Amino acid sequence: MEELQFIEPVAHSVYSLFAVLDFASVAYDKVVEFPDSEWLRELRARIASRPTSMALSDLRHLAVMFDDGPYYEFICRGFAHLRKPEHDD
Repeated sequence: MEELQFIEPVAHSVYSLFAVLDFASVAYDKVVEFPDSEWLRELRARIASRPTSMALSDLRHLAVMFDDGPYYEFICRGFAHLRKPEHDD
């Protein structure tokens, strides 16, 4: 069994497949990064205006889409691709 774990998410969005057909194909079956997206810049600015110890430069805008959607986007610190052993029950 495989699992994706998004590390320390601060925001996420989920879109139906039909809402994102024009650009979601770049994220089909893989995690992609948008290093200077408008959403990432906007969230960094919002967080910076509040008292926090969060390191804003560590935030990343990541996206992934699996068979037949939906399309997921995250603002987070990163991700881990975990492979878990399958158990015979």
